[in-house]
Amino acid sequence: MWLPTDSPGKRLRKVLLLGAGLGLAGLAYGLLCRRLGFGIPCLFNLVTGLQCPGCGVSRMCVSLMTGELAAAWEHNPAVLCLLPFGMAVGLDCALRYIRTGVSAPHRWAERLCAAMAGILLVFGVARNF
Repeated sequence: MWLPTDSPGKRLRKVLLLGAGLGLAGLAYGLLCRRLGFGIPCLFNLVTGLQCPGCGVSRMCVSLMTGELAAAWEHNPAVLCLLPFGMAVGLDCALRYIRTGVSAPHRWAERLCAAMAGILLVFGVARNF
């Protein structure tokens, strides 16, 4: 059986550093999008003219950063609704890694991610009709 070689304290520092880095990168990107008025273009949309399930996520995040929940809903309601579930999976994976050194998600988290992917697929098709 594999046993982790680092301590829970060291794993906690890794998780906090990763979380802080991702948070700062997201904040910087959001501020850049707000300042410039545009974000990363969607290649799927550029090629097909259709909206993918992720179209509007940058604008949704900028709207959330400024507290505009109604605007966030307008940009991408599916991702907005799934955001708490995705955060729960991420938190569970982080806590599991800190406690045990295992970075793989629990079975329930895998199933939840599969369900969220299915919901996004249906949303991606439905939003183009």
